[in-house]
Amino acid sequence: MHYFSNYNLADIKYKNIEVSLACKKETLLSAEGIFSNNKIDRGTAILLSVINKHNYSGNLLDLGCGWGPITLNLAIHNPKALVWAVDVNPIAVIVTKKNAKNLQLNSVIANLSHKVPKEIKFSSIFSNLPVRIGKQKLYELTLFWLTKLVSQGDAWFVMQKNLGAKSFYQWIVQELN
Repeated sequence: MHYFSNYNLADIKYKNIEVSLACKKETLLSAEGIFSNNKIDRGTAILLSVINKHNYSGNLLDLGCGWGPITLNLAIHNPKALVWAVDVNPIAVIVTKKNAKNLQLNSVIANLSHKVPKEIKFSSIFSNLPVRIGKQKLYELTLFWLTKLVSQGDAWFVMQKNLGAKSFYQWIVQELN
């Protein structure tokens, strides 16, 4: 099953994974059908190494939350912020909710991306972008969520070089100018 396939929620195959979150070893939940379901992938690890050095406030968005590594780190490091974990994959949303609950992170709201209230604006967006959805859909997704930033908000994206990072960078610079 691919992470943006059709899902049978009655057949979720959960598993435990050992990861380091906020400099502490944790056993968290993951499941088949979620991106990087065995570990924190390299792109996310790079993003976490940067965002964990800063403090954020307001509404924070983890776009494409997977099992929740970005969401959980943001909630741990920024307890006064409200962290929105969104994904198109309902399994990812369920697992992220369970992980936040198990870590007693009450500032996490995990939901399907189309269920985020239209009026919500974000001070920061974080994403290991879902490049496998295709270039055009990725661009549309990015532009949609960038319109949800507050004035002076920021967005932090990671993408592998061999999966189009250079062309994405060129595109986004052109779009934002």
